[in-house]
Amino acid sequence: MLLRGWLIFALAAGSLAAQSAPAINDWLIVPGERVGPVRATTVRRDLSRLFAGAPIEDEELELDEGQMLPATLVSKGVPSEALAIVWKGKGEDAHPKQIFLCRGRRRGECRWHTSNGITVGMHLDRLETMNGKSFTVSGVGMNYGGNVQSWDG
Repeated sequence: MLLRGWLIFALAAGSLAAQSAPAINDWLIVPGERVGPVRATTVRRDLSRLFAGAPIEDEELELDEGQMLPATLVSKGVPSEALAIVWKGKGEDAHPKQIFLCRGRRRGECRWHTSNGITVGMHLDRLETMNGKSFTVSGVGMNYGGNVQSWDG
C-alpha cells in the first residue's frame, strides 16, 4: 500500500534552537529541527538566500476542496523538489507553521528525505519494517489520509 498525501512537518518555534542554516539545500528533513535549510527561525526574506536561483512565489495553497491557505511556494514547477511554506502570522517576521513537501507528487522521485531514508511516497510495508512493527496511519484515500498518527511506541 502506498502512503498518499503530503508529508507535513509542523515546526514549533519554541522547540527549536536558533542555529545557522546550512549553506546549501541538502534535502534533509530533521524532524523538530529543519526541512533542508528552513528552520523555525526562518522568515520569508531568507528564502531567496536559502534557495538561490529557485523560483519563489506567494500564492494560495489548496489543501482540500475549497480550503485555501496563503503560502510561499519554492520550486513549484519541479515536483520532486517543491515545498510550500504556510506561515505563522503575517508580515516580514512570520515564521514557518507547516511545510508541505513534493506538492502534487504521489509517485516517483522526491528529493526530500530523513537521515534514515523516509521519503514521500514510501510504501507502508517499508515504513513498518523500518519502525520494527506496524503503527497507526489515518485512512488512506480519504481527505487528510495517509498521515502517521502514532508510531505506537
